[in-house]
Amino acid sequence: MKLQLALNDISLVDALDLAKHISNYVDIFEIGSPFIIEEGMNAVRQFRKSFPNKQILADTKIVDAGQYEAGLAFKAGADYCTVVGITVELTIKKCIKSANTFKKIFF
Repeated sequence: MKLQLALNDISLVDALDLAKHISNYVDIFEIGSPFIIEEGMNAVRQFRKSFPNKQILADTKIVDAGQYEAGLAFKAGADYCTVVGITVELTIKKCIKSANTFKKIFF
C-alpha cells in the first residue's frame, strides 16, 4: 500500500515546508488541481526538484488537449496525471501516447 498526500488549498512555500516534515511517511505527493491553478506546473517542478525519489501525481483533470496537457505535467516532472473519465476516447488515447513518450506508467 502507498500513502498519497493531496495538496490542494495551500501555498507552494507551505506545501514544500509541510512535505519536508512528512516526506519519510508519504509515497506520492499529489499536486491538486487548485494548487496547479494557483501555482501552475512550477509546483510540480519544485516538488520534483525537492523530492527526486518520491512519486508525483499532477491532478490535471484533463478533458481536452490530452497529449499537450499531459506532456506539460510529465515535462514538469510528474509521474502521473489525471484525466476526467467523461472525456472523449481520443483525449484518453492522447494522454496515453504522452505517457508512453515520457516513459511514464499508465494504469
